[in-house]
Amino acid sequence: RQFSTNERHDFGLGLGFHWIEIGAFIEGDIIVGGGPNIFQRESVSAEAPLPNFGAWYRYSISPKWAVKSRVDWLNADIGDYSGSLTNVALGVNYQVFDNFGVGLNYNVLDLDLRVNKSDWQGQINTSYEGIFAYISASW
Repeated sequence: RQFSTNERHDFGLGLGFHWIEIGAFIEGDIIVGGGPNIFQRESVSAEAPLPNFGAWYRYSISPKWAVKSRVDWLNADIGDYSGSLTNVALGVNYQVFDNFGVGLNYNVLDLDLRVNKSDWQGQINTSYEGIFAYISASW
């Protein structure tokens, strides 16, 4: 939902759902009493919908240049699975042609997933911080 928009700026808030699928595995050789190596691999996976709350702001410096910011937050607790994702992005976009642009963002992404089942318990925490380049098209 856009709350304030004109040629120079755009501000909005959003609500939605993302589908996330994630898996993990462990593998290795098992040696029992000096006997032969036994290769073993165990894996788990989970998938679930995660609600997404977001906000964005764009300010056009000129007809070709714009600076942008975005914050997204997801969080869910469904049965044995729970998790959250936070994404923050700051960037700049250059509109090469009317319907084509290029951009560069600095993103910080943090993902935290937990599984609390009777046969498998675990947690995954991962994060990404860095530059993200993209192209944009509109019609």
